[in-house]
Amino acid sequence: MSLSTANTLRLNSALYASLGEKQAFVLSHGRNLMIFKIVGYAEQVVQYYGLSHVDAHVWIAHQRYPTKGRVWHPAGAHPFIGMNEALVHNGDFANYFSISQYLRQHNIAPLFLTDTEVSVLLFDLLHRTYGYPLEYVIEALAPTTEFDLTVCQTRKRHAYRLIQASHMHGSPDGPWFFIVACSDTDHDRFRLLGITDTSMLRPQVFALQEGTASIGLIASEKQAIKRHASIAGGGRRTVPSHC
Repeated sequence: MSLSTANTLRLNSALYASLGEKQAFVLSHGRNLMIFKIVGYAEQVVQYYGLSHVDAHVWIAHQRYPTKGRVWHPAGAHPFIGMNEALVHNGDFANYFSISQYLRQHNIAPLFLTDTEVSVLLFDLLHRTYGYPLEYVIEALAPTTEFDLTVCQTRKRHAYRLIQASHMHGSPDGPWFFIVACSDTDHDRFRLLGITDTSMLRPQVFALQEGTASIGLIASEKQAIKRHASIAGGGRRTVPSHC
């Protein structure tokens, strides 16, 4: 566990933890990324924190009433943060408790009683702490099964089975879709990822706008992509999305 993460855990445990008195919580501790939360609409986040002139390579947002945790307090709102990533998600886990126990075995204690928090803690553990390449992180979260596994190349199938044997009890079970914003400060690289359960039980939409600048978009519903296009208004920087 990094010093930053350890300090966040200590402060949140003392001043916020979901079952305790709400005094204060750590809003953001990432490397070259910032998290903003509010109980309200997404546009109110921009107004409250004065973000209208802030530039970034990757933006991620969530506008929905969360279904787990103390959602009436800003700390219970999405996104949740690791060290190098912020994550929002649509869906629900049937095995929240078992994933929490898996994380506790690695000295990581979830505090907010929400499956979104354990999702980003799990992603951070696999990617940053274990150093897994992104392909193996995704395999640990959403294991390849049945026919899809049998048609893999022999070497890849062997690697996937080893990952599943090690991490199956920590894999989210149920309908879910993650959108993850990643800041790879060591290589000056930024990513926006969409990861879904292998049954694809939650909607997901991917789009690419190509113009003077190329813009990748990921959303739970197509309306969000259309809304972005309508805001852009066909300006110089964007063209209609290809979904």
